[in-house]
Amino acid sequence: MNDFIDGPKKVGGLHFRPFTVGSKNACKQMGLSFFLTGEQLSEEEMERQMIAFSWLHSAEPLEEVLAAIRNGTADIEAQKFGFQMPIGASPELVKEINRISKAAAENSVEVMQKPGTKDDSPGN
Repeated sequence: MNDFIDGPKKVGGLHFRPFTVGSKNACKQMGLSFFLTGEQLSEEEMERQMIAFSWLHSAEPLEEVLAAIRNGTADIEAQKFGFQMPIGASPELVKEINRISKAAAENSVEVMQKPGTKDDSPGN
């Protein structure tokens, strides 16, 4: 099976890179909460996050995407990218994004301190 979680996929006319640990980290940095928690969002916020997620996973070259995240221009770049997204792609994108969000939330790991122990791990 060659789906978005496991490998590249064409969705709504866009070629998406796979969803990876790096993707999850980038979603955190960009505040794309839907892809991390599956939380319900307003229609406007869901659209913003869908566009940003699509930019994050399909814009080329990847080095420019990473540079935009590092230098704080990712939101602007994602907004510009939104003007290239065909409106007809939305239903297919929403379906795939919902599937990815669910899979990401199911595979999320939260490290918690053992009860009754103190955190003596070395600091960074």
